[in-house]
Amino acid sequence: APHLWHRAEQLLYPRKYEQLVDQWAQTYNLDPLLVDAFIRTESGFDPVATSSVDARGLMQMTEETFLWLRSKIAADEDLAFADLYDPDTSIRFGCYYLHLCLERYNPLPQRLGHCGQSAADGRALGRRPDAAGLPLQSDEPLCKQDHLLLWCVSAHLRGKLIKVRRMSTMSEKLSAKQYAEQLLYKPEYAADKQPDVKEKAAAFAEGYKNFLDHAKTEREAAATSEQMLLAAGYKPFEPKKTYTPGEKIYFIQEHKAVVAATIGQKPFEEGFRLVIAHIDSPRLDLRPNPLYESDHLSYFKTHYYGGIRKYQWGTMPLAIHGVFTRADGSSVSFSVGEDENDPVFCITDLLPHLGAEQNDRKLSDGIKAEELNVLIGSDAVEEEDVKEAVKLNTLILLHEKYGITERDFTRAEIEVVPAHKARDVGFDRSMVGGYGHDDRVDAYPALMAEIETKNPVHTTVCVLTDKEEIGSDGVTGMQSMYVFHFLQLLCRAAGQDDIIAFQNSVCLSADVTAAYDPSWAGAFEPKNGTYAGRGVAFFKYTGSRGKSAANDASAELVGYVTRMMDDDNVAWQIGELGRLDLGGGGTIAKYVANRGIPVIDIGVPVLSMHSPFEVIHKTDLYMAYRTFSLFCQAEQ
Repeated sequence: APHLWHRAEQLLYPRKYEQLVDQWAQTYNLDPLLVDAFIRTESGFDPVATSSVDARGLMQMTEETFLWLRSKIAADEDLAFADLYDPDTSIRFGCYYLHLCLERYNPLPQRLGHCGQSAADGRALGRRPDAAGLPLQSDEPLCKQDHLLLWCVSAHLRGKLIKVRRMSTMSEKLSAKQYAEQLLYKPEYAADKQPDVKEKAAAFAEGYKNFLDHAKTEREAAATSEQMLLAAGYKPFEPKKTYTPGEKIYFIQEHKAVVAATIGQKPFEEGFRLVIAHIDSPRLDLRPNPLYESDHLSYFKTHYYGGIRKYQWGTMPLAIHGVFTRADGSSVSFSVGEDENDPVFCITDLLPHLGAEQNDRKLSDGIKAEELNVLIGSDAVEEEDVKEAVKLNTLILLHEKYGITERDFTRAEIEVVPAHKARDVGFDRSMVGGYGHDDRVDAYPALMAEIETKNPVHTTVCVLTDKEEIGSDGVTGMQSMYVFHFLQLLCRAAGQDDIIAFQNSVCLSADVTAAYDPSWAGAFEPKNGTYAGRGVAFFKYTGSRGKSAANDASAELVGYVTRMMDDDNVAWQIGELGRLDLGGGGTIAKYVANRGIPVIDIGVPVLSMHSPFEVIHKTDLYMAYRTFSLFCQAEQ
């Protein structure tokens, strides 16, 4: 069928650097397919190709030719021969050189099939006497015959492309095996496709594990992020100040959310480039009046936050993190259970010998909400006839260390989280296990990409938001206006229209998804699952069942982002959460879309998602970082 031949043509003759080729081909009045033909033949689309005579890059240029061309079109630019390994530089210089050839020699003959590859064949093409007003330069590194040869080869290559175009009308046919190789999608694991990615991913994961250990709550994540931003030279945002390209600014929203930006070269009305992740995770919060005593044991009552499976939180070491605000207005932050010399805490469970009645419960009620009580002590004060002596002893210890009373719990935010640190998983150390991957596994690479962004074309904005796990409500969630007020204030200080800026913006909603788990295969649809190790995952839409409460990205936006990744060899996959009628989930994407900003969901697949010990693949983490970096530096 004609459409199959067209698809075969696209696969056989790809346009891997389509945007750059189209840009420079248009600049120098070239047929983009001619440029693609040169790249395919000279380097096979390998940007670091090097020949035996040290010709470099996509278009295989020698140093002598490069230096001569640099003197013509980039004399004031600090470009070295090694810069030909940059696709943009190689295509730019190569297109200019082809432009010169076209200016000096006749257009393609009608009968390309008669053109050979020798200098004599090239001379048969003839040379225009006036050379379009461009005389042959005496300082050109190649002789006239070399120019003729080059032009003849270009004619030959273009003829090959035209031949492929005509395949749809010819009687030639591919075998079924050839069709399968060229037309079918074959998922690949990132480390198999790019062997060197293992070391890069492992190195990047070390920084991430350190971040995860120091950011177990949203407050700690915000504080850790602020330290990283200040170390990178970011300055606190001043609402009425006008900023210049390259400046880096940030602010912290109510101690729990982070907004960081690098001012771009283009006006704000040309659009922002936003990457938004969240830094809250499923956990246990203390109730307003949490402390009680029962049968000579003291406990904290908890209220679970987000979508947890309650039975997973029993009989494991727990740490307690939080902040008290005292009656005098002062505050004190604390963390107990993380240092190896700290005590830890736990939620108890029944022994199997007495678990017959509990075993009859549904799994979701294996441990009920009212049974999620954290064991915190058993010693009593030494004096006799004191009511709640164990509870009082616990309070005395807290008062001695933190200066608090029982009443201060009503002015506190205290969270109970797993006490373990992030660890490598597997004999091969290819994965990372820990608490809080959802969604700090996207927040960390997003923050690192923002920090490393220098002089972007568009203003980049990294948001690490709060409250996503409970619907993005509240003053630190994306349903509030704090992010959009920041963007509006930037626009107003510069005298620009924020509505136009929003319309021209693009957002990556960075949130995790469930990785396909072979042990629980029945919950997934294998063809549309996302897999640990296959790269960062895209979701055109989220929501539940019939796409309820979903953002649905346009095909054009999906195409834009995936082309960007393909051009830089970033491993990605696309899918859905799981079987449609089992449930679903949402992200912050719909709240960004409500402001008229195109947005698409992207994130790292997670095994045992929402559990106290989640698992991610290091290469997926690294591919998320590369994606966010490319997005921040993109010119279009």
